[in-house]
Amino acid sequence: MVAAAGVSAAKPATVGAMITGAPSVCYDNVVGNMWGVVQGVADTHGNTVYYTNNGVNWVPIGTGTNPCMVWLGAGNAFAIFARGTDGALWEKTTTDATNWKTVSLPATSVLAGTGPAATWTAATGETDVFYVNSGSQNLMWLSLPTTDNPAVTNLHGVVFATPAATTTSTGGMNVVVKGTGGVIYEKMYAMGGWSGWTKFHDGLIGAGASLVGAGTGNLYLFVSGTNSQLYAAWSHDDGLTWVTNYQQKLVSFNTNSIYWAPLGGITQSAPSATFRGSNPPVCMVRGGDGSIWYETLKVPTSPPSLIINAGWTGPITGP
Repeated sequence: MVAAAGVSAAKPATVGAMITGAPSVCYDNVVGNMWGVVQGVADTHGNTVYYTNNGVNWVPIGTGTNPCMVWLGAGNAFAIFARGTDGALWEKTTTDATNWKTVSLPATSVLAGTGPAATWTAATGETDVFYVNSGSQNLMWLSLPTTDNPAVTNLHGVVFATPAATTTSTGGMNVVVKGTGGVIYEKMYAMGGWSGWTKFHDGLIGAGASLVGAGTGNLYLFVSGTNSQLYAAWSHDDGLTWVTNYQQKLVSFNTNSIYWAPLGGITQSAPSATFRGSNPPVCMVRGGDGSIWYETLKVPTSPPSLIINAGWTGPITGP
């Protein structure tokens, strides 16, 4: 990816407690709030994972690294997944955003420095979780709840960062990962089966990626590039194809390239994006100052409209 004229997150590095790892953000379409979860520095109780409602209060919830948060389709029902101090995958769930319970998961081993990605499917009521196995670095898939003892499925590949996943408008799933050399690979689930890995021949992943669907066939892929700046790509057919340049000309791109919208910024983490009902997506990152910044996009509806960034906002007060 080419370097873009970015916005430097040049605020002081201490906003509340320090934040480490990547933030994760989700939106509930019933109450209408945006929720987030981060990994912070351990307090006196050893709590390092915090969640928030609209960034108002940060609540400690347990010890873990690289957490992700997913809305479960009803009111204040959420699940948080994280890599535990034992290297295993852990889950906490709630129906009221206050009382959380720990859920038992199959024996897992998550690659250090990475975390899980999760997506919820309305048609099935299932939560699908993806993580990188610590031994093989294969992508692993866990679907909850399917049985009392759900099986873990090996989707293979060699993965070097936290995966990105979303549900498609047809009830399928797309997963994007960082492969060898930072190359982007995509895998799709439809009609009860997984496709092979498709290699992107344009663009590289630095810290990580986020994939979010609007439920209308529009998918947006956010990538922290190898230059630590944020980029976005767009698909209007659930990831079957990705929009190319059309009328936009950028240095080092040609007419066969995917159009990567340069969103600037300085990222120290993988991004995390969510739609807010019918509003444009919001994408959060840990900025150059170590705190959370977010960007709201002005998104296209049909080619050759292009993704336009609305500017960075932050920092969000940390835990």
